[in-house]
Amino acid sequence: MFYKIIKDRTIVDAMETITYVRQNIRNKVIIACPREICNGIVSSDGTVFWHLEGQPQFIEGSFETVRIVEIEENEYNEIKAVLTDEQIAEDDERIREPITTTEVMEILDSMQKQIDSLTEENTELRAELQALKG
Repeated sequence: MFYKIIKDRTIVDAMETITYVRQNIRNKVIIACPREICNGIVSSDGTVFWHLEGQPQFIEGSFETVRIVEIEENEYNEIKAVLTDEQIAEDDERIREPITTTEVMEILDSMQKQIDSLTEENTELRAELQALKG
């Protein structure tokens, strides 16, 4: 299956597979989840989270709302071609922008917090599973 992602009236992405995400209530980290309990989706390049129309809002943060429309493969290929050309132009601009050591450290700190949160959640789920097994 193929999908286009629409924000307002603009196509912002095209995907073969949708990755649904939710914000963990306890620590507000965004994690992958089933469609039934999601707040939103992640972009095909993994850099953007969007709120999914009709789903509960994220607990914290500001996320643009999108909707998903199923499409045929030929339309998917056309959209990806256009979006890829636009992304190349944006990437060229971004490459020219220097990143500071502070910005790198902030990114790494954020990633470590996500890892810690996921590790804690994994430990809790394993304990629950162990309790269920008896």
